[in-house]
Amino acid sequence: MDISPEGEAYKGHIVELGTKATMAAERLPETVAYLDTGAESDRFEGMTSNDALRMFGADDPERLFSITEVAGCRTFRFLPRTDRGHTVLYLHGGGHVFGYTQVYFEHNRALAEECSVTVVSPDFILGSGRRRGIHRETCEQVLSVYLELVKEGRPVHLMGDSSGGALALILWQMVRERGLPSPAGLVLFSPYVDPGFSIPVDEDLAGRDITLDRPGLDGCVGLWAGDTDLSDPGISPINGRFDGIPRTIVTVGTDEIFLPSNEELARRIDEAGGDVTLVRCVGSYHIFPVFTTLPESRKVMELVRDLCGRDRTEFQTVTGDMHPPSGTGRRPDRSRPR
Repeated sequence: MDISPEGEAYKGHIVELGTKATMAAERLPETVAYLDTGAESDRFEGMTSNDALRMFGADDPERLFSITEVAGCRTFRFLPRTDRGHTVLYLHGGGHVFGYTQVYFEHNRALAEECSVTVVSPDFILGSGRRRGIHRETCEQVLSVYLELVKEGRPVHLMGDSSGGALALILWQMVRERGLPSPAGLVLFSPYVDPGFSIPVDEDLAGRDITLDRPGLDGCVGLWAGDTDLSDPGISPINGRFDGIPRTIVTVGTDEIFLPSNEELARRIDEAGGDVTLVRCVGSYHIFPVFTTLPESRKVMELVRDLCGRDRTEFQTVTGDMHPPSGTGRRPDRSRPR
């Protein structure tokens, strides 16, 4: 898959946002001071569904959006007009320290409607200077939300972007290790699976990335991880186990520094016998599928619709575990970008 003209044009908007500039190492003290105000972690405290709709400039005449509590965690829930009986647990990105934004609202709303699934996105615990090293609390919180959704009796898919993609993979590994009901599938957009950058990134690739900068990433993940070694699978899920993983889709742009780790992730899943589809968008950037107006994002949405659109009878329940049918996906093609 190649970047579209629309995707090229959108690069200018991303540069204007100044995301990469704000991640410079010298900005870290300013970032920590901002996070410690609670501007990210407490943004939705006490907010009603109507409050959120006003914040995001959205109408909801059919009442398909709501803020609900699941396992004691505030969540954003999006209902489809036509429901195929599947649920997506969406974990947003933001370097483990920044919260839910309008981009996620718009993506989650489109995901629910176009894939005919219920989307639930938790407002989970974020790291900051005053809440340093809370990664275990975050993981246990999203696990509790997941298990409550499983009780509803619908196949649950885990989806996330960037740090949220890593969190989705960590969540699956926790489920696997504890022998809990497995999700029906995983969809990971540019997952931040190797915060320690054990898989090298060359300078040319780092220079082409218009969104990410390693010093800023190091500072953010340090707030979340605290003193835990970055090689720990609870921080870097690429170092975890993949045997038994359900059908997985991984997307990545060829102009982002997560390209090597995402390719390696797909290779390890494949070697473990997993059913994995690796989608590389040539010339594109970090988490391109969340920008729903782009043609390349629409193509990824079609893959997600296929994953979530199978009849519920294809998911057998065995001692509480949900198992997707084998052999339905594609192995990653490492000979050329797709």
